[in-house]
Amino acid sequence: MDTPGPLSEHADTLLELLAAERSHARRRGQPVRHVPDHEIAKLAGIEQRHVIDAAGALLAAGHLALADGRGRWLGTLEEARTYQASLHKRGVRALHRLTLVKAAIAAHEAAARPAQLSLF
Repeated sequence: MDTPGPLSEHADTLLELLAAERSHARRRGQPVRHVPDHEIAKLAGIEQRHVIDAAGALLAAGHLALADGRGRWLGTLEEARTYQASLHKRGVRALHRLTLVKAAIAAHEAAARPAQLSLF
């Protein structure tokens, strides 16, 4: 397996923010807060789309930078396994919908074609 190169500036910033949130939560004795992308973007002074790319880079580098509808956080191995299962389920459902859309397109195209008459 290739060793990932150095993190981008955005990925470094995201890692620092998420690590600080995790550290702060531990000091308070509370669960880690899931930080929304828009809040990360504002704190980091970057566009929200860069937050998403940076999170992908962190995952590629082996950091457990997880996300859900509430936001992003540095997770535990158990949380990462739960996240993986959730992504798998969503992927299976998306592939099923893709198959249904392909079938619907084929049916629509077949209905739109003029019927061919046999000469024999």
